[in-house]
Amino acid sequence: VQPQRRTRGRSVAEARRAVRASSGSLVGGRMLRAVARTAARRTALPVARRQVNLAALEAKVTSDEGKSELSRLKMALGEAALLAQKYGSEPPAIDFGAYKGKVDDALLALAEKEYAAVSYPAFAELDAAKAEYDALFAEAAGKVGESKTRIDELTKQMNTMVAKKVGPATTVEDVYEAYPDIEAEIDEEIDTHQWAKDV
Repeated sequence: VQPQRRTRGRSVAEARRAVRASSGSLVGGRMLRAVARTAARRTALPVARRQVNLAALEAKVTSDEGKSELSRLKMALGEAALLAQKYGSEPPAIDFGAYKGKVDDALLALAEKEYAAVSYPAFAELDAAKAEYDALFAEAAGKVGESKTRIDELTKQMNTMVAKKVGPATTVEDVYEAYPDIEAEIDEEIDTHQWAKDV
Protein backbone atom coordinates (compact mmCIF):
# COMPACT_ATOMS: atom_id res chain seq x y z
CA VAL A 1 0.00 0.00 0.00
CA GLN A 2 2.92 2.35 0.66
CA PRO A 3 3.94 2.75 -3.03
CA GLN A 4 0.33 3.83 -3.81
CA ARG A 5 0.34 6.37 -1.00
CA ARG A 6 3.59 7.90 -2.23
CA THR A 7 2.33 8.06 -5.84
CA ARG A 8 -0.95 9.63 -4.79
CA GLY A 9 0.94 12.02 -2.46
CA ARG A 10 3.10 13.32 -5.29
CA SER A 11 0.06 13.91 -7.52
CA VAL A 12 -1.88 15.83 -4.88
CA ALA A 13 1.21 17.82 -3.88
CA GLU A 14 1.76 18.94 -7.47
CA ALA A 15 -1.90 19.87 -7.80
CA ARG A 16 -1.77 21.89 -4.58
CA ARG A 17 1.28 23.78 -5.78
CA ALA A 18 -0.64 24.57 -8.95
CA VAL A 19 -3.54 25.88 -6.85
CA ARG A 20 -1.23 28.21 -4.93
CA ALA A 21 0.37 29.36 -8.19
CA SER A 22 -3.04 30.15 -9.72
CA SER A 23 -5.81 32.31 -8.34
CA GLY A 24 -6.01 30.28 -5.12
CA SER A 25 -9.62 29.23 -5.75
CA LEU A 26 -11.24 27.34 -2.87
CA VAL A 27 -13.28 25.35 -5.37
CA GLY A 28 -10.09 23.96 -6.83
CA GLY A 29 -8.93 22.85 -3.38
CA ARG A 30 -12.21 21.03 -2.74
CA MET A 31 -11.98 19.32 -6.13
CA LEU A 32 -8.47 18.06 -5.38
CA ARG A 33 -9.52 16.78 -1.96
CA ALA A 34 -12.35 14.88 -3.65
CA VAL A 35 -9.82 13.36 -6.07
CA ALA A 36 -7.59 12.30 -3.15
CA ARG A 37 -10.50 10.74 -1.24
CA THR A 38 -11.66 8.81 -4.30
CA ALA A 39 -8.12 7.58 -4.94
CA ALA A 40 -7.91 6.39 -1.33
CA ARG A 41 -11.18 4.50 -1.67
CA ARG A 42 -9.89 2.77 -4.78
CA THR A 43 -7.08 1.26 -2.74
CA ALA A 44 -9.55 -0.62 -0.52
CA LEU A 45 -9.71 -4.03 -2.17
CA PRO A 46 -12.13 -6.72 -0.95
CA VAL A 47 -10.28 -9.35 1.11
CA ALA A 48 -11.63 -12.78 2.00
CA ARG A 49 -12.66 -12.83 5.65
CA ARG A 50 -13.04 -15.74 8.02
CA GLN A 51 -16.23 -15.97 10.01
CA VAL A 52 -15.83 -15.72 13.78
CA ASN A 53 -18.18 -17.87 15.86
CA LEU A 54 -18.94 -15.38 18.61
CA ALA A 55 -21.58 -17.63 20.16
CA ALA A 56 -19.00 -20.36 20.73
CA LEU A 57 -16.60 -17.84 22.28
CA GLU A 58 -19.30 -16.48 24.58
CA ALA A 59 -20.07 -19.99 25.79
CA LYS A 60 -16.42 -20.58 26.73
CA VAL A 61 -15.58 -17.19 28.27
CA THR A 62 -16.51 -17.01 31.96
CA SER A 63 -14.18 -14.45 33.58
CA ASP A 64 -14.96 -10.73 33.67
CA GLU A 65 -11.68 -9.92 31.96
CA GLY A 66 -12.44 -12.39 29.18
CA LYS A 67 -15.92 -10.96 28.69
CA SER A 68 -14.44 -7.47 28.47
CA GLU A 69 -11.99 -8.57 25.79
CA LEU A 70 -14.78 -10.34 23.93
CA SER A 71 -16.80 -7.10 23.91
CA ARG A 72 -13.82 -5.31 22.41
CA LEU A 73 -13.54 -8.01 19.77
CA LYS A 74 -17.21 -7.56 18.87
CA MET A 75 -16.68 -3.82 18.48
CA ALA A 76 -13.62 -4.35 16.28
CA LEU A 77 -15.48 -6.86 14.10
CA GLY A 78 -18.40 -4.45 13.78
CA GLU A 79 -16.09 -1.64 12.68
CA ALA A 80 -14.37 -3.94 10.19
CA ALA A 81 -17.73 -4.99 8.75
CA LEU A 82 -18.79 -1.34 8.32
CA LEU A 83 -15.51 -0.51 6.57
CA ALA A 84 -15.85 -3.54 4.30
CA GLN A 85 -19.38 -2.48 3.42
CA LYS A 86 -18.29 1.11 2.79
CA TYR A 87 -15.21 0.36 0.68
CA GLY A 88 -16.05 -3.09 -0.68
CA SER A 89 -17.48 -1.87 -3.99
CA GLU A 90 -16.01 0.16 -6.83
CA PRO A 91 -16.52 3.93 -6.25
CA PRO A 92 -18.12 6.03 -9.01
CA ALA A 93 -15.79 7.58 -11.53
CA ILE A 94 -14.85 11.23 -11.05
CA ASP A 95 -16.71 13.53 -13.39
CA PHE A 96 -13.99 16.00 -14.26
CA GLY A 97 -16.31 17.68 -16.75
CA ALA A 98 -18.49 18.89 -13.90
CA TYR A 99 -15.64 21.09 -12.71
CA LYS A 100 -15.19 22.91 -16.03
CA GLY A 101 -15.87 26.58 -15.63
CA LYS A 102 -15.48 26.30 -11.85
CA VAL A 103 -11.77 25.51 -11.73
CA ASP A 104 -8.86 26.86 -13.69
CA ASP A 105 -8.59 24.86 -16.94
CA ALA A 106 -4.87 24.21 -16.51
CA LEU A 107 -5.38 23.00 -12.96
CA LEU A 108 -8.27 20.76 -14.02
CA ALA A 109 -6.24 19.28 -16.86
CA LEU A 110 -3.32 18.62 -14.51
CA ALA A 111 -5.56 16.95 -11.92
CA GLU A 112 -7.25 14.75 -14.53
CA LYS A 113 -3.90 13.78 -16.06
CA GLU A 114 -2.31 12.93 -12.71
CA TYR A 115 -5.37 10.99 -11.59
CA ALA A 116 -5.39 8.93 -14.78
CA ALA A 117 -1.68 8.19 -14.32
CA VAL A 118 -2.15 6.66 -10.87
CA SER A 119 -1.52 2.90 -11.02
CA TYR A 120 -1.97 0.23 -8.36
CA PRO A 121 -0.05 -3.02 -7.83
CA ALA A 122 -1.79 -6.37 -8.11
CA PHE A 123 -1.47 -7.09 -4.37
CA ALA A 124 -0.14 -10.56 -5.04
CA GLU A 125 1.30 -10.65 -1.52
CA LEU A 126 -2.25 -11.06 -0.19
CA ASP A 127 -2.58 -14.35 -2.03
CA ALA A 128 0.75 -15.52 -0.60
CA ALA A 129 -0.31 -14.53 2.92
CA LYS A 130 -3.64 -16.31 2.54
CA ALA A 131 -1.88 -19.47 1.37
CA GLU A 132 0.45 -19.27 4.37
CA TYR A 133 -2.42 -18.85 6.81
CA ASP A 134 -4.37 -21.69 5.18
CA ALA A 135 -1.35 -23.94 5.69
CA LEU A 136 -1.15 -22.88 9.35
CA PHE A 137 -4.84 -23.58 9.88
CA ALA A 138 -4.48 -27.01 8.25
CA GLU A 139 -1.51 -27.78 10.50
CA ALA A 140 -3.48 -26.65 13.55
CA ALA A 141 -6.38 -28.88 12.55
CA GLY A 142 -3.98 -31.83 12.32
CA LYS A 143 -2.60 -31.05 15.78
CA VAL A 144 -6.13 -30.97 17.16
CA GLY A 145 -6.78 -34.43 15.72
CA GLU A 146 -3.56 -35.77 17.20
CA SER A 147 -4.45 -34.28 20.59
CA LYS A 148 -7.87 -35.91 20.56
CA THR A 149 -6.31 -39.27 19.75
CA ARG A 150 -3.78 -38.87 22.56
CA ILE A 151 -6.56 -37.88 24.99
CA ASP A 152 -8.44 -41.08 24.13
CA GLU A 153 -5.30 -43.15 24.72
CA LEU A 154 -4.61 -41.51 28.08
CA THR A 155 -8.25 -41.90 29.13
CA LYS A 156 -8.12 -45.62 28.40
CA GLN A 157 -4.84 -45.92 30.28
CA MET A 158 -6.29 -44.07 33.27
CA ASN A 159 -9.40 -46.27 33.29
CA THR A 160 -7.21 -49.37 33.22
CA MET A 161 -5.11 -48.11 36.14
CA VAL A 162 -8.26 -47.29 38.13
CA ALA A 163 -9.68 -50.72 37.42
CA LYS A 164 -6.45 -52.38 38.59
CA LYS A 165 -6.11 -50.26 41.72
CA VAL A 166 -5.62 -52.34 44.89
CA GLY A 167 -6.65 -51.56 48.47
CA PRO A 168 -7.20 -53.14 51.91
CA ALA A 169 -10.20 -55.11 50.61
CA THR A 170 -8.39 -56.48 47.57
CA THR A 171 -8.03 -60.27 47.55
CA VAL A 172 -5.41 -62.43 45.88
CA GLU A 173 -8.00 -63.46 43.33
CA ASP A 174 -8.61 -59.79 42.51
CA VAL A 175 -4.89 -59.29 41.91
CA TYR A 176 -4.71 -62.37 39.72
CA GLU A 177 -7.69 -61.17 37.71
CA ALA A 178 -6.20 -57.72 37.23
CA TYR A 179 -2.63 -58.93 36.68
CA PRO A 180 -2.72 -62.39 35.08
CA ASP A 181 1.00 -62.19 34.35
CA ILE A 182 1.71 -62.06 38.11
CA GLU A 183 -0.37 -65.21 38.65
CA ALA A 184 1.51 -67.02 35.90
CA GLU A 185 4.87 -65.94 37.37
CA ILE A 186 3.94 -67.10 40.88
CA ASP A 187 2.69 -70.46 39.62
CA GLU A 188 5.96 -70.97 37.74
CA GLU A 189 8.01 -70.14 40.85
CA ILE A 190 6.02 -72.64 42.91
CA ASP A 191 6.30 -75.38 40.29
CA THR A 192 10.08 -74.87 39.99
CA HIS A 193 10.62 -74.40 43.74
CA GLN A 194 12.14 -70.94 43.35
CA TRP A 195 11.49 -70.02 46.99
CA ALA A 196 14.27 -67.44 47.26
CA LYS A 197 13.52 -65.54 44.02
CA ASP A 198 13.28 -61.74 44.32
CA VAL A 199 14.36 -61.93 48.02
